[in-house]
This record gives sequence, structure tokens and C-alpha cells, in this order.
Amino acid sequence: MLNKNGKLITDTTTICKIASEHHKELQSPPKRENNDMQKIDNFLQIVTQSIDDNNTQMLEKDTIEKEVKKAIGDSKNNTVPGIDRIPYKFYKFWQRKYKKYKGKEDDLTVKEVKNIAKILTKVYNKIENEDLYNDNFVLGAINLLYKKR
Repeated sequence: MLNKNGKLITDTTTICKIASEHHKELQSPPKRENNDMQKIDNFLQIVTQSIDDNNTQMLEKDTIEKEVKKAIGDSKNNTVPGIDRIPYKFYKFWQRKYKKYKGKEDDLTVKEVKNIAKILTKVYNKIENEDLYNDNFVLGAINLLYKKR
């Protein structure tokens, strides 16, 4: 790993310290200049767009399974959406598996295959409708990956 001066660092403790400081800096609020708040206020005064009634009503509706399926399908395989470290590939696997066995209720295997999109839809709507928000929803985990040169 290279430090800020471009010097190669090989000591594990130092690498961890540098990485920790770097990610702490990334997650801290931006430093504000004296006139930043005035710039923000000026900008907000000229913003004229707002959400119309149709879009407001759409935003108030429950999430539907089709939206969840699309979100799963559009996600990148080698990424992880939350601190549980469950990759999108997991959700895609179960979505494909359910699609494969859907309509084959006589097959014993289908009892083991759950509709992941349906489960997630229920969870998302329960969180939204019952105000189950939690500060932990914004948590994240950062892992250092060793890369060979």
C-alpha cells in the first residue's frame, strides 16, 4: 500500500491505521466554507421544481413485487447491499430457483424454494408502513482486499 507521500508501506498495523483513517475521513461530513450555507440558501430559492400530485401518490403506494424483482435483476453480482454481507448473487440465485419451480407444486423440491422477491416486498412494505426505520439502516462495512501487483 502506498501512503499519501507515495511511500510503499508493508507493515500490517500501519496499513490498517492508514485505511481506518481514510475511511473515517470518507464517512465524515464535508467541511463547510463560511459562505456555503448562503450558497445553499440561494440555490434553494431558485429551485422551482416540485413533485406533482401523481408522483406524490405513486411514492405513497406500497412497493410491488415486480419492482423488487427488477431491482434484484439490475444489481451487480459481485456487490453486497448491506452489512449482513449477503451478496446480490444470493438473491438472484433464489429468484431464478423460484422461477424454475414455480407452478410445479407436485414437485417436493418446490416446498424448499421460497419466492425471495415476495418475502423482500413484504419486509420493505412493513418497514415503510409501520415506521420501523432504524439508524442501523445506514450502517455499512468496509473490507480491505489484498490485490497482487
